[in-house]
Parts: sequence; structure tokens; C-alpha cells
Amino acid sequence: MKKILLLFLILLFVTSNACAPAGREDEFDVSTEGVIDVIVVSEESEESEESEEGKPCEERYYHLSAKQGCKSAEPFSPDETEIWIVPDGCFESYIDRKQNEVLNKLNYMALTDEAGNPVEVTDLIAGIFKQIAKLEHDFWKVKILKDDEEYFVYVELNVNLWLPCTLYYYDQEQESLKEIYTFADQPIVGIKKRNTALLKP
Repeated sequence: MKKILLLFLILLFVTSNACAPAGREDEFDVSTEGVIDVIVVSEESEESEESEEGKPCEERYYHLSAKQGCKSAEPFSPDETEIWIVPDGCFESYIDRKQNEVLNKLNYMALTDEAGNPVEVTDLIAGIFKQIAKLEHDFWKVKILKDDEEYFVYVELNVNLWLPCTLYYYDQEQESLKEIYTFADQPIVGIKKRNTALLKP
């Protein structure tokens, strides 16, 4: 009974924090507090051009703040971003019985572009891999995004009942990942930088 109640509370928390046009939105000044804009789609529409009802898929646009704030945005064109895919075997999840947590082990480092061509793993990219390995839970999908000379990490977690879709910023000076926002069942398909300096200490 306690496990069921705990699961319900987690789902309630996640749902309340997943930005949606009809739901709660955070109040912040986009011009001074906005760090990045994102485009998301529903889980179903990412793989098909039409929804289950046969209607064209609707992309949703959001402003995100450094304090994990989210509010709806007008449609915009995303930045020209290099998207690199992390193969499934790079990370292996395991259960830490002492901490009772699902952790990840880095097996090897590799990247491909969206066409499947190998991408060189530089020292900088290797640092990103090491930080990704520190994240908890089993990975469903991992991508590294390069926008100009800045890097982001997009992670989908393999959990039951819902799909957490999280965007991180990689701080090259601190060599650390900063979580920007987690969407529920809404994969991120495009980004447009605003003021990423707000994500740094």
C-alpha cells in the first residue's frame, strides 16, 4: 500500500511539473530569465506524422528558465544544431543494493550522427560521457547536442507509466551537467538558445 501511495505521489509531482498549455505555467520574465526555448512533440507523434485521431501532429513551443520554469511560447525556428546519438551499449544500468538506486556504468564511448555515421569522441565529449554516467535510472535514449560551441544532453529514461524527457546543459568550465527541465511524454525535437550564462554558477 505504501509503495502504491508513493508511486501516486511521484506521478502527481511529475505531472504538475510537466509544462503543458492547458496546465500550470511558471511566471518569469523571458527577456531576462529565459535561458533556452524548446520544441516538443507528443510521444506518439515523434514517430508518425499523424496522431491517433488522424490529425496532423502539433508541435509545442516553450520558454525555459534557469530555475526550471516553463511557459508557452510562440512558434519559432530552432537553431541549426548538430545532434549526435549515443548507442545503447555505451551505458549499462544496474541496481545499487546499498543505496537502493538504479545507477549507470560507462562501458565505452561512441557517437553517431542522425544518418548513422561515426562521430569523433574528443576529450570534451569524453567529459560529457563521464557526467552522463553519474545520472540515475535506466536510459531509454541519450543524445548530445552541439549548438555553436555549447553542448546539451538530452535523456529519455526507461521507467514505467510515463516517459521523462530531460534536457541538460554541459558547463565546460565546471565539467558538470545542469538540469534545465523535464517534460513528461513530450520528446524535445528542437532548441533555440537565449541566455545560457544564467545556467552557470
